Amino acid sequence: MPGSSVAIKELQKRDRDKAAKFVTRMMKLTMKDRVAKESLDHLISTAVHTLDQAIKDPNQYCLLAVKDGEIVGIALGQVLGGVGRIDWMAVEPKQRRRGIGKRLMGAVEGYMIGRGCHKMTLQAYNSHIPALGLYLNWGMVPEAALKQHLWGDDYVVMSKWLERSRHGKG
Repeated sequence: MPGSSVAIKELQKRDRDKAAKFVTRMMKLTMKDRVAKESLDHLISTAVHTLDQAIKDPNQYCLLAVKDGEIVGIALGQVLGGVGRIDWMAVEPKQRRRGIGKRLMGAVEGYMIGRGCHKMTLQAYNSHIPALGLYLNWGMVPEAALKQHLWGDDYVVMSKWLERSRHGKG
């Protein structure tokens, strides 16, 4: 099965430095030509801060996809008021198209449901077509377009309702 030798785990303190290097490298690799430099610098800083928060704050999370002891994927975000947000997610380019993104999405959704979330949401760059495809195939739907948003970049807000009947809705 694709991605079957990959373990998904929550970030531990001992993984923090390796995760920070992975986040920084992946953001520079995948986003440097897509977003304004100021936006990229802010995203890296925010993501590394989220790693630190995920270790100590139960409302922040970081899930790692690990293969042969190396991080090959990551999902960062937060849970607040019954809504789980994916702030950033990436898979190592050489490991893409092997089901790792789907495994991360499944783990994130399971984490959110476990925390009582009724909805998951994210903002994605309009220019990141492979990620948009993954999110759409996962059942997320566009809710809003943010034109010339932060540093002039265009985003789409996407969401998915989670286990609505568990929360007395729908």
